[in-house]
Amino acid sequence: MAFKKLILSVCIVVFVIFSAIFPVSGAEKPDYVALGDSIAAGFGLDSPSEAYPAILAETLGLKLSNFAQTGLTSEELKEQIAGFSKKEKDIVANAELITISIGGNDLIGEKIRNTVLPEILRSVLLGDYTLSDTMTKIYQTLKDNLMDIISMLRELNPDAVILLQTLYNPYLGGEYTYLGYNIGNGLDYYVQKVNDIYAAAQQESGSFFIIDVAGQMNGVSEYFYPTFDFH
Repeated sequence: MAFKKLILSVCIVVFVIFSAIFPVSGAEKPDYVALGDSIAAGFGLDSPSEAYPAILAETLGLKLSNFAQTGLTSEELKEQIAGFSKKEKDIVANAELITISIGGNDLIGEKIRNTVLPEILRSVLLGDYTLSDTMTKIYQTLKDNLMDIISMLRELNPDAVILLQTLYNPYLGGEYTYLGYNIGNGLDYYVQKVNDIYAAAQQESGSFFIIDVAGQMNGVSEYFYPTFDFH
């Protein structure tokens, strides 16, 4: 399956970063915590074992705790971490690897898409990608939340390798329409702005790594559902 091949290639990148910082030795498996949205939760897959955290854990020999939840926004992820039980905090505190998949629902989740899609359509029709105040606030909120999330995780665990995956654009080259107009390619500008936010946050924080999943997935239609969502 093409998607599994992609995940395994990402695993190699993760392994290089992870093993360089924390060489794996001994019989006990290192602890791995997965955080984020439906991408990490495995929405639409036949089994949780097909979600990328499970494949990553199996490939690298890690003990997985997957706290990802379908539909999560960055604000909700921050709230989730703030509300962790003592047991959950201990799991995070003992983790040697933490991965984060977040941002898709901030941009085009069910709660926000009716605000964002008209903006994208306007950009496509006018050729003007100047951000409205609403869109500017969406991106700023995402960055603020991400900085808070990383800070909260570092308070619980100063030493874990933290990896944030980039947001891919599944609509490139497809017939994804809104009010009769194909806006799939037009969405790319807005998706890349999310990745710009990630890069800016990483530069300011300096305490997590970015894994460029988007670079390998963008434009490969077989990786995605033919419906208007991020899966």
